[in-house]
Amino acid sequence: MTDILPQRRSSSSGREEEEKNVDAQGTFHQSQLGLKAKRKHFFAPTDQSYADAVHRDAETVEFTEEEERIVRRKIDKSVLPLVVCSYVFNQFDRTNIGNAHVIKAFNENFGITSNDRWTLALSIFYVGYCLLEMPANILQRRIGANRLVVLGIGEAGYYAGMIYYLSFWYKRHELAMRISLCMTGTLPGAIGGLLAFGLVRAHTSLLSGWQFLFLIEAIPTLIMAVSILVFLPSFPFTASFLTPRERAIAQARLNRDHKPQSHGGMTGWQGFKAIVSDPNAWLFTLVYASCTLTDSLLCLESEPAVYS
Repeated sequence: MTDILPQRRSSSSGREEEEKNVDAQGTFHQSQLGLKAKRKHFFAPTDQSYADAVHRDAETVEFTEEEERIVRRKIDKSVLPLVVCSYVFNQFDRTNIGNAHVIKAFNENFGITSNDRWTLALSIFYVGYCLLEMPANILQRRIGANRLVVLGIGEAGYYAGMIYYLSFWYKRHELAMRISLCMTGTLPGAIGGLLAFGLVRAHTSLLSGWQFLFLIEAIPTLIMAVSILVFLPSFPFTASFLTPRERAIAQARLNRDHKPQSHGGMTGWQGFKAIVSDPNAWLFTLVYASCTLTDSLLCLESEPAVYS
């Protein structure tokens, strides 16, 4: 009996030691630098040494399918809701200008006496939108998606940046479902007009109805922007909701999904030229442009109403 007890203790301690080794596996380089990526100041780029440590751990980490599911579930719970909500408010605010156009006081205040002026005003916005879309997404890679929301050019690169950001977290075959969930953020636009219908009738000595419309619908967006700034991690290796081992797993699953790389090891400039010369890319551009044109047609062609 006395011989059995030490054997049980040794087997139990052996299992505990094995579990500790599994938990620590894939965290060696991170443990040398600490648990959190540090920034010298608000707009400083992410600590490259910490990013490199996670990537080195990702090269050696081994994990089961169950562990991968746990990591993916954590990402779904912590990242995806914030991205979906940000898309909701992005779409919700974008319809404000069209709702304000039906208010007589709004058109008189800005001298919108014809549809030509109205179309020109909206077109000027999209000139800046198109020109700044590429710089916005280049900057996102440097400072992170959460810090991009405080910049004026964040609106320009939002849609492409959203898909680019999700690719930091999900495998290629997982992206379609997540992007589809984000696109459901257009549904609240169905009630945007009804809400605007009530807000434009609010008047005070200081604010008119159209000013109430922009003010009231902007407040939730500002709250959402602060929430993203605080809670949305820029990259998997900065995610506080993941353990060091889970960060390595999150990065490793993406690295293995991208091998062999479809771009064949091309440089950034070579990849750019390959995309520009790809007829499928131009076909997709044509399809998306057609959808955008029809989507904006009612807003551009609507006549000013007489609501005061």
